Amino acid sequence: MKQSLRIVHHAILYALLCRSAWEQLGREEGEALMDRATFLYGFRRGRRMAQNARKYGASNDLAGYFLFGELSSRPGENHSVLEFQEDQTFSKVERCAWAEAWKQYGLWEYGKNYCRQVDSGLCAGYNGGFYLTVEQTMGGGGEYCLFRWSDGLTKEELEAMEIRRKELNGCTVQSYAFHCRELLEVTKETLEAAGVDAAPVLRQATEEWKALFPDCAPEEASATC
Repeated sequence: MKQSLRIVHHAILYALLCRSAWEQLGREEGEALMDRATFLYGFRRGRRMAQNARKYGASNDLAGYFLFGELSSRPGENHSVLEFQEDQTFSKVERCAWAEAWKQYGLWEYGKNYCRQVDSGLCAGYNGGFYLTVEQTMGGGGEYCLFRWSDGLTKEELEAMEIRRKELNGCTVQSYAFHCRELLEVTKETLEAAGVDAAPVLRQATEEWKALFPDCAPEEASATC
């Protein structure tokens, strides 16, 4: 039976790429390069979000940042609280399906690096004139993740954003198969840019991933495996 790729597949592929890089290159170099790859992965996501904001006639502002995200989750997988103020915005993430997957598969030490880089890259790639401060993460020992953006939305802007969200109906969301492929591509690109042979790192991670999910193929761009 074919199985749709979900957060768990994406999370575990990321952690296995990190572990493979650490084992193949040594922890210091492997961790530094995967941090760079993670930032680039987020940056590319943010850049596509900005492109979609322009495509759909929206402003490249904070509302667009929350409207044109690419990831989806099933009910109950994640839980966060957004607090919009006029000059700043907070997100408190109390449940994270990525963190739960890393813990479930014994890969927490490798997966937690994701939290340090991806959202900063996302904000930089979106380039909306505001910045993100990562106040704390579960990976850094916090009970929850806390993010703060240096811009906010008024009540009227929030109401307009929710109306537009219904109109868009998730049209810019990408499959997790797409995002698994993106992880492989940015890791390859980052390692090769540093003069490292990416093949052994990618091969170890994908072989371990396929052993855990034998009916799936992360390099496929379709929505199912």
